[in-house]
Amino acid sequence: MPLFERFRIWASGHPLELLLTLGLFLRLLAAFFSRGYMGTDDHFQVIEIAADWQRGNFVFLPGDVQFYRSLFYPALNWLLMALLHQLGIYHPDAVMLVNRFLHALFSLWSIALTYKLGLLLFNSRIAFTAGLLTAAYFLMPYIAVRNLIESFCIPFLLLGLYETAKTEAGKTTNLQRSWALAGFAFGLAFLIRWQVAAAILGVGLYLLYRRQWRGLAIVSAFGLIPVLTEAIWDWWAHGEFFGAFWVYIKHNLAHSRDYIVGPWYRYLLLLVGLFIPPFSLLFLAAIVRWARRFGVLIWAALAFLIVHSIVPGKQERFILPVFPFLALMGTAGLFVWQENRSSLTPWIRWGWRWFWGVNAVLLVLAAFNYSQKARIASFVYLYERGDARGVVVDFTERGTLLPLYYLDGADPSRSHSEVYRAYSAADFDSLRRRHLGTIGPPVAPLNYVIIFSQGKLEKHLKMITENLGRVTVLAHISPSLADRILLWLNPKYNHSKEAWVCRLEVTK
Repeated sequence: MPLFERFRIWASGHPLELLLTLGLFLRLLAAFFSRGYMGTDDHFQVIEIAADWQRGNFVFLPGDVQFYRSLFYPALNWLLMALLHQLGIYHPDAVMLVNRFLHALFSLWSIALTYKLGLLLFNSRIAFTAGLLTAAYFLMPYIAVRNLIESFCIPFLLLGLYETAKTEAGKTTNLQRSWALAGFAFGLAFLIRWQVAAAILGVGLYLLYRRQWRGLAIVSAFGLIPVLTEAIWDWWAHGEFFGAFWVYIKHNLAHSRDYIVGPWYRYLLLLVGLFIPPFSLLFLAAIVRWARRFGVLIWAALAFLIVHSIVPGKQERFILPVFPFLALMGTAGLFVWQENRSSLTPWIRWGWRWFWGVNAVLLVLAAFNYSQKARIASFVYLYERGDARGVVVDFTERGTLLPLYYLDGADPSRSHSEVYRAYSAADFDSLRRRHLGTIGPPVAPLNYVIIFSQGKLEKHLKMITENLGRVTVLAHISPSLADRILLWLNPKYNHSKEAWVCRLEVTK
């Protein structure tokens, strides 16, 4: 029997194993090749906190400023970092590779739960297609290996929905255990990402609508276990019961307009784009048309989207937690539509072909995208040289947050490196005089410069030479493929994100 035929027979009898194999393959590609971080939160509010703890600087713990998120997820990353250091693995690239690999494995749970939820609520065809979306939609492998709380909370949210749906379908052997497990899973999801409370609220309203008083009580009671653990920790550490959550509320009320804001319909437009138009119009229309068939799924998704549409701050990653819900409902809606209106079948089939074709191209770009390459690779280069004492970062074109973890790997045994930011020629001159001791405060011996620029290297070299000292270019960090494409698409708002690492000799 030909190998392909044997594979086809195996795949037809093992759909979940096929989905998990495909999902693992794509996530391993992302783990190895899609290095870096997506934005501020998935590095600076997770990895940098863990690195600070590993250095012995226990920020956001007793006696320090209150963090406006639960420390549960940063603590998991710190434990992994500490374990790897105990095993002698210090290189930041190696540590983060293991980190991404473990996140890739963990995210397979989302694929399995999406498939099982599809089987429970619909049928095997719908379950497989929705599972395929969760496994191979172009963003899912990429976000699966990021340190995003919006991604890490998905399996817990899905587990809560799955156990709730089991009770509704009468497919559980122990009703109380399913409700308890659902509640505990919802509590963990909430602890990781406060905003998923909106989806959990939708589940609660659904149970009220169904008059499942006992189920609601058990779900609530067990959901409070992880939440109260966090609340008591905050009270002990900072003197405020559930302080992290209240600090988060106060922070967002005070800074609601400081972040990306948008009109109430922003997420509707985003969903049209995410599911690849014009197919997305058919996909979302199928959800609306057959919404009454989706039970607890539509209640959770609708509550989540309504609350997020009302809140001023809107970012694309905020709606990631409900992606599997939308995948299930859209897929089910399209299958039901085909059964009820055969005239739509050619359009739906063409739509799926278009979707998967475009998705394949985007999947390659996402799986091989080195996010924030210039910032990270320049520090990794200095980490590997091992002699950086004082590093000057040229921010005269634009400033940004620096991933300092990659400079020392949170290794307390390495010689300490100080980083100084220069936003103007005057800053370079001031650093020169501080280095020479003619003015204070003193600086660490300056021996490297990192230049962030978009094709204006000579201009920067001239300014640094005139105001700080002689520089020798050692390495050029080129833009990632995605950065090049974004620059080509919109050079007005995107920049090349490249860097030059230079040896510095301060002159008198």
